[in-house]
Amino acid sequence: MPRACAYECEAYFADCDGDPPNGCEADTRTSSEHCGRCMNACALANASSACAMGACAVTACNAGFGDCDGNALNGCETDTRTAVSHRGACGNACAGAANAVPACVASACALTCTAGFADCDGRVDNGCEADTRVSVNHCGGCGRACNLANATSTCAGSVCAVGVQRGLRRLRRRPVERVRDRHPRVGDPLRRLRDDLRLRQRGRVVRRRARACSGPATRASA
Repeated sequence: MPRACAYECEAYFADCDGDPPNGCEADTRTSSEHCGRCMNACALANASSACAMGACAVTACNAGFGDCDGNALNGCETDTRTAVSHRGACGNACAGAANAVPACVASACALTCTAGFADCDGRVDNGCEADTRVSVNHCGGCGRACNLANATSTCAGSVCAVGVQRGLRRLRRRPVERVRDRHPRVGDPLRRLRDDLRLRQRGRVVRRRARACSGPATRASA
């Protein structure tokens, strides 16, 4: 039987198609289908790729993505449209703010307000400035003002309520005392009874004294 020809590929080349006539056809230094070795194709996530010196590399990221960890094996792993730490581009982080958690929406910084607060002025720098639990201008949500008819309004627990004016509060706390101060006899029936008893007792004392004084005088005239 005739012997088959044997060959050995030079460095950085490989016979990846198994066809002896064309020898070691694959340059594993640059082939995107056989990068570094046969059948090692470069297909990186969210990226255009190439083979350089036998290793797959990112040539360009797809729109909205970035290779922020520098690891070509996972391609352009970061979605810069939503990543808080890489807003729009790698390393461009969204800063936090008062009463809020930073967020990224469509490659722009935004805020996620904590419960009970809201960003009612639209400014990112002062965070979620409105306490919707107690704010009469933003009670339960931005723009929900408490304007109750013929009343002083308050906001408690994110619900509008009628406030009590100072004078009314005093009257509600001490109705009897206020009436008693102005009209003692009307405001306190017991006090009126006590006064009547005192007057009666005084009348009895006066009559007794009058009798005591008039007795000896009558006997002397007799």
